[in-house]
Amino acid sequence: MSIEASFSLFDKGSSPALRPQLRVQASLFHTHTHTHTHRFNFPLRRKGFTLIELLVVIAIISLLVSILLPSLQAAKSLAQELVCTANLKQIGVAWHLYLIDNDDTFPKRVNNMQWFYGGKHPAIINEDIIDKDYMLKYRPLNPYADMLLQNESGIGLFRCPVDRAIISPGQPSITKGYDTYDYYGNCYMMNHNLLKFLGSALKLNEVEILESRLILAGDCQWYFSLSGKWHDANFHNYDDRVGMVFLDGHARFVQLILDETIPTDYSFSPYEPEEVEEE
Repeated sequence: MSIEASFSLFDKGSSPALRPQLRVQASLFHTHTHTHTHRFNFPLRRKGFTLIELLVVIAIISLLVSILLPSLQAAKSLAQELVCTANLKQIGVAWHLYLIDNDDTFPKRVNNMQWFYGGKHPAIINEDIIDKDYMLKYRPLNPYADMLLQNESGIGLFRCPVDRAIISPGQPSITKGYDTYDYYGNCYMMNHNLLKFLGSALKLNEVEILESRLILAGDCQWYFSLSGKWHDANFHNYDDRVGMVFLDGHARFVQLILDETIPTDYSFSPYEPEEVEEE
């Protein structure tokens, strides 16, 4: 409706004295309504990300990821090391229970006892043993680790949390591509110096080394490092550190570098080294 038509309506129904005032009010109302309607006829503009802003956000996220990933990886490695240490401590407790029941005497080194002292039984290696009479029929430490003598379902206690196949550079893997636990039934190799092959079995009272120094078992890389065999079983993959449990029951990680001199704070031999007399 035009302003003129509005005025005519007000003129017909109002007294002559009020018509000028009503004309002014009608004019103001029409102007306000027109302005209000006109104001919202323009479409609203929605602000979004520009390409530069998007690239800045991506750069910030990438920077945060690069900062946090090493910390997350370090935390994961530490957690795996703690699990491995806990496994070894429990193996140490199981060995002490075994020794109490067996007159403080270690088993003899027969039928791959350094691997078969505990763990999953039978393992894949059992299928590779041609002479079945030579094959160990049970794993003697299993009952002391709250397991059956034969345990086909496996047990986490004897499995390193970062278990994998043992790699042999330039040669077929000695675990035939299987994880070490699946092949041997055990990731933690026994110190074979405590398992005498000839003569009578080793007794605790024959040990000359402090129990806190004598290594009982550990990540199998220790054997390859000491024997100079280039097999890669560095499951934890940093600083040549391997988990070890000692005869007194404590467990920790030690650095063991291939072909290097063994530090004096631990020993694989139960006997004190013979002193060489100077001439």
